[in-house]
Amino acid sequence: MQDFELSAEKRQSVDNLSASFNREIDGQNDFIVQMTREIEPRRSIQRYENKTADRSQGKPQSSESIASMVAARKKTIEQRGEINARYRDLLEALLTPEQVALLPLDARAAQARMRMQRKKEMAFKQREASQKGPVSKKGAGGK
Repeated sequence: MQDFELSAEKRQSVDNLSASFNREIDGQNDFIVQMTREIEPRRSIQRYENKTADRSQGKPQSSESIASMVAARKKTIEQRGEINARYRDLLEALLTPEQVALLPLDARAAQARMRMQRKKEMAFKQREASQKGPVSKKGAGGK
């Protein structure tokens, strides 16, 4: 790959842009990690409690708090993609068309990865829902 020939002024602009991007994206990434660390153990506990409640004919635990955390994490992941695209546009504005052509396709690859992640999440949710199956009312009327 060819090296970029940048003036000192443009190099400084690119460095400033990179630093700004990293500050902004680091906050998004930290939030996503934090939410994931909170969500996953709660999901496991909820699954166990729901199975226990099903066996004892009790009322299963509500998943509203987990759902709101998942929604917040999903929104942050989408915002991270928007940040990537915005900074990519700013970087491209600093460069010549020839230099832009030399850039890796990270922005497009990141968007593709995000789409794949969304598809995986949807497939996981569908599997999870199908494992729960419809609630059977057999035997409940004999009390």
